[in-house]
Amino acid sequence: TYTDPATGCTSSTSQSVEIISPAFTSGATVSGPACAGQSLTLSFGVSCTGNATFTAQLSDKDGNFAAPTATWPVVPGANVLMLPTNLPTGEGYRFRVLQSVPA
Repeated sequence: TYTDPATGCTSSTSQSVEIISPAFTSGATVSGPACAGQSLTLSFGVSCTGNATFTAQLSDKDGNFAAPTATWPVVPGANVLMLPTNLPTGEGYRFRVLQSVPA
């Protein structure tokens, strides 16, 4: 667990999600497995959200985020995400949630 000394926000990670900013209070979980064109649920919790926005990204089939396969706007809590219909078969996909705070 990490606590940001400037804001007092804390974060924690899970095996499913890369934590980018110290505002997450619970690690993300993803229901699955799922196939191309199906939906799954991504859930996470945060504190100190302020005017932050969140984006979920799906890696490529090898787990790389250099060019995410798909992105979705998400909110703290449960989010139903529809996987792309043209998603290549693979078992290395990963999700991450990014936080953005407008200037």
